[in-house]
Amino acid sequence: MKTIKALKTICIMGLMAAVMFALPACNSNTDGLTGGVAATVNGVEIMEDDITIYAKNIRTSNQLTEDSAWGEYLASSGSSPEKFREDAIGMFVDKELITMALKDNNVSVDESEVTSRIDTMKKNYENEEAWQSALEQSGLTDESYREAVTQRLEEMELMEKVAPLKDPKDAEVLEYLQTNKDALNGAKRSSHILFDAEDKTLATEVLAKIKSGELAFADAVKEYSKDTASAEQGGDISWDIISGGLVEAYQTALDGLEEGKMSELVESEYGFHIILCTAAFTAPEEITSFDQVPTEFVDASKSNVPQVKQGEDYEKWFEKYKEEADIVINPIPAKVPYNIDMTPFWQEIVELYDEELGSLSDKERSGYYDQMGIPADIYNNFGVKHKDYKAQNNNITEEPEEVPLDQNSGAAETDAAPSDAAAVDAEANPGAEGGEIATP
Repeated sequence: MKTIKALKTICIMGLMAAVMFALPACNSNTDGLTGGVAATVNGVEIMEDDITIYAKNIRTSNQLTEDSAWGEYLASSGSSPEKFREDAIGMFVDKELITMALKDNNVSVDESEVTSRIDTMKKNYENEEAWQSALEQSGLTDESYREAVTQRLEEMELMEKVAPLKDPKDAEVLEYLQTNKDALNGAKRSSHILFDAEDKTLATEVLAKIKSGELAFADAVKEYSKDTASAEQGGDISWDIISGGLVEAYQTALDGLEEGKMSELVESEYGFHIILCTAAFTAPEEITSFDQVPTEFVDASKSNVPQVKQGEDYEKWFEKYKEEADIVINPIPAKVPYNIDMTPFWQEIVELYDEELGSLSDKERSGYYDQMGIPADIYNNFGVKHKDYKAQNNNITEEPEEVPLDQNSGAAETDAAPSDAAAVDAEANPGAEGGEIATP
């Protein structure tokens, strides 16, 4: 049985969460290892060498092994060796805290469940060779992937214990709909008739009969559609925004249809479609009652809100759990290989932007550079163009224009809870296209 909902999916969960704690074991090179303790969490030591090896693997996997490339990367992302280390330690701290929380809450996962989840994911690949290739491209091994799956399942159980799902209140559902109204606006509902790829001639004939009025669309669905699941519903596949995603050719064709209009033949990987747009939704400025939106949107929101709230509750719990922990971070060693002199890279950025920032006040200019993580002594000492500009334009009175800058927050995430509420479905394809692997 074919169905338009059986679509190719690429699991988009970041690899960082899946492999970050396996990374120290991936690099056997001991160059630059200093020993010592980077931090402690309730007395548990996080070793400095684990942070160093983590940095090495990040640099290697992103082609940043040269200090020049590493410095440019850190400077352009508003980071520094100290900030990178702080973020990395934050991730290792979170891992240790989760391990402690699992013990505190008596959480454990049966190995058979882990095996079952992995076996389900492997079914998305043609053979063992394809599976191993996907693992390799993601920087994983069978062992490290199994560890990641185990950790994810344990964390899901922990979440259930410390932040259980709750039935949503109507006010929460309405708030969720209002928050997402821009995403809902323009949503379209459709029905279709699906023909096999080899039946283009038949599809053309049916389309002509529908256009001429000789054959009703609903009757054509019953007689010809190969999508037996939707055919039982008159060809209806519900709203595009909640149908699980549509193949690109189908979605593109539907986007071009007004309500009540029918497409020409649309070819996709499933065959040929005749698409009828049965409804289009225009969101009101403010959603205050359920009767303002389609029932399907309300039902989907009622299913989503508990998980969103659970994620929020879990994050709050984790933040409190972390605040109560005894965390000590030691100073960065001078000789770790990722701790390079950032002066020339920061100077280059100042020289690049200073002429553009010349019309700003000193306070505004400082604000830009502070957000980019550039020390004050750097932008004050190397801001030659800025000083020259100010000297030559002392009577600037017009309102300065805002200069857009790339101000990424850093090389890695830190204090957020290590698991978000919107966890990727464990049964999703873990990367059949592109080789990426995701934990459940």
